[in-house]
Amino acid sequence: MKKTITIIGGIIGAFILMGIGAAIGSPPESETTAAVVTVTPAPVETQVETVVETTPQVCLDALDEGEVVIAAAAVGFGLFGEFAGLSAEAVGAAAEWDIATLDRLTIEIGGVADNLSAQTDIVTASNYETLAAACRNGS
Repeated sequence: MKKTITIIGGIIGAFILMGIGAAIGSPPESETTAAVVTVTPAPVETQVETVVETTPQVCLDALDEGEVVIAAAAVGFGLFGEFAGLSAEAVGAAAEWDIATLDRLTIEIGGVADNLSAQTDIVTASNYETLAAACRNGS
């Protein structure tokens, strides 16, 4: 029986030695290596085109002329109001045969009419429509 135990012990010892040898010779199971790689992109040259929009001079001129026309029209409307007030007063003076008041109002109405005519001339002489059309057409 001693011989059987020696054989079994030898076999067990051989398995133990084979296990130890396998463990020593094999690479570690859970060891991982991480490599850090830094990538620096090459600089990229980019040309940026800057577009600066400017208002064409003809459009600026049209705006300026439009302001002149609007101002003349505003003065004209004020003169119409003044003319209407003086006319109503003149009708009252005529109804009363007040010649002195009629003479005074005739002079005042003449002054208003002259001012109104001057404002009309400004509007009539304006080249706003031509400038505005040229602006809209991109000329």
